[in-house]
Amino acid sequence: KISSIRMKKGSKMGPKASYKSSKVPPKKAPNPPKDMPKAAVERIDALESLYLKYADADDNSTIESEGIMNMAGDLQLDVAKNPELLVFMWRCGCKKYGSISREEFKRGLKTIGSSGANDFKLKFKGLKDVLSDPQNPNFREFHKYIFNFHKQNPGQKTIEYPILKMLLDLTLKAKYQKVLEQFDNFMTEKEKKFMNLDQWDNLVDMLEIFNKKPINYDADGAWPLLYDEFYEFVSKQV
Repeated sequence: KISSIRMKKGSKMGPKASYKSSKVPPKKAPNPPKDMPKAAVERIDALESLYLKYADADDNSTIESEGIMNMAGDLQLDVAKNPELLVFMWRCGCKKYGSISREEFKRGLKTIGSSGANDFKLKFKGLKDVLSDPQNPNFREFHKYIFNFHKQNPGQKTIEYPILKMLLDLTLKAKYQKVLEQFDNFMTEKEKKFMNLDQWDNLVDMLEIFNKKPINYDADGAWPLLYDEFYEFVSKQV
């Protein structure tokens, strides 16, 4: 079973490998201004302390796959079943798969309202709320992010369907289970091995229509051809 964030032999994570940095001298966070209030300094220190807990031992400018898995363990998250870690990486604005920079990690903590280790686990529990309404703009932003996040390089146009299915199981299966099972059967039977960003962007709207009333799907509308084919597939099964 594929996991979005999962350790494998050779320090690999999920569908992609993490890239281990060469050994370099440890980097320190910039010192706060001397006139900064004590409470603000303490908060900065708390964020830095939490970051260093998971930072890579050879180069503490990043948290790599091992540190991410240690973080998931501390949070008691099964990354194959729980989407919170993926949502957190979106909140961090992570650009590189399997790696979180110091700046990204602290940005993520501030975005979710965490002041450090004391409330990190509690704040993490609320991350799943973004999945409650797929029509919400925040979810749409997250949905697009995870597609781009799993690309091997910026110029990549498509992603293998098994990887995307894993993401769908994490993020949309709870709301659209029946339609996603039909879609998976379609993709498997028709040997559709990849999806592009346009198809991915339109997926939630397609699922919403088919979940309510498939007959409302407008095959003459501006849908990706993939969903016209899916409509035909479903119609033949009725």
